[in-house]
Amino acid sequence: GTEFGLDASAFGLMNSIMAIGSVAGALLSAGRGKPRLRMIFGAAAAFGVTSGLAALAPDYFWFGVALVPVGLFAITMMTSANGYVQTTTDPVMRGRVMALYMAIFMGGTPIGAPLVGWVANAAGPRWSLSVAAASGIIAAVIGMVWIIRAQQLRLTFNRRARGLRYFGVESLRAAPGLNDDGAARVAHPDDADQP
Repeated sequence: GTEFGLDASAFGLMNSIMAIGSVAGALLSAGRGKPRLRMIFGAAAAFGVTSGLAALAPDYFWFGVALVPVGLFAITMMTSANGYVQTTTDPVMRGRVMALYMAIFMGGTPIGAPLVGWVANAAGPRWSLSVAAASGIIAAVIGMVWIIRAQQLRLTFNRRARGLRYFGVESLRAAPGLNDDGAARVAHPDDADQP
């Protein structure tokens, strides 16, 4: 609130506004099918970008507007990651894997919260939001690099196609050629989401 010359009640209102995006993200997640890695990393990148926009907001109104997608993408990332871990783990190991996942997920707060608080005190609240933005973008980049290396993927761009296409080395050998839209033909494009 003090960043925009407002009091604590204005800060509380911002939390409520962010909750609008969080509830929307939870409802959208409930309607989705099986969680995929691209959803997790895409939501992490979008969280980073929208947190950066919130950090750059010129006034209270635009800060509130930016917080709605911040909440939406934060919840989308969390629910997708949680669902992915649960649905891709062997049932025999699921309890142990979830215990480890939650220990890492919740255990990061005692480390991250004081660090972000220190940044806010030392440099200001905009910089603490910038830390959140950087963490989301870095997580997305690390995840995408891991997927590309683990699946031996390549990204290509064909001007006649409708955008970027990805495919694995094995898919290239199994299905050479182009589709009608000019993109490389892929035997199973969704297989790229599997670890």
